[in-house]
Amino acid sequence: MYNEYLAYVTGYLGANEEILLKLDKLLLEISLLDSTDYTDVEEMPCMKEIDELIKQTKFYK
Repeated sequence: MYNEYLAYVTGYLGANEEILLKLDKLLLEISLLDSTDYTDVEEMPCMKEIDELIKQTKFYK
């Protein structure tokens, strides 16, 4: 049972780490846009897609 729990936690830890790395890459790319108008960032297709994914997480139960 311990090994099963450990595998479960390790899997989710890896998934969370991958998500955080991708978000870090996104933040880096946004910071490299060299734009002072941050309202444009909210209108980017990728940001809209992320917002939609966040809204849909409640359906993953």
